[in-house]
Amino acid sequence: MSESCDPLLNYIKTDVKGAVRLLCVVSNFCSGVCMASSWPAKETSRGQFFNFTAWAGLILSIISLLVHSFNVFNRPGLQHWPWHKVETCYSMVWAFFYLVASSCVAGWANHVHFNSGGWKAAAVFGFVSCGVYIV
Repeated sequence: MSESCDPLLNYIKTDVKGAVRLLCVVSNFCSGVCMASSWPAKETSRGQFFNFTAWAGLILSIISLLVHSFNVFNRPGLQHWPWHKVETCYSMVWAFFYLVASSCVAGWANHVHFNSGGWKAAAVFGFVSCGVYIV
């Protein structure tokens, strides 16, 4: 195994927080793909907001996973930043975004006549992502 991936894999295997962050990345990706693959997602504000929430959450969750796996917050020049408070606020905001976006998508899923399964799957993965962000 490569030396560059060791901190990431060790963080995921040994720490529950690492597994939760990886689950956050996976659920963001799954919810984003479900909504992006459904047809009227680009034409509705519900779909656009859900896409924004999913893909921005994916990028920010990957950054968070990498920052924690490589212990960037423990570097001497960065220890004075309030990492825990910032990450807690981020998680609360994104859980709220997912709750709103998933509720809108779930409510609109029955009105979509073509590819409503994508909307329903996106809503389910969105609620899962909301739960993961709360944890």
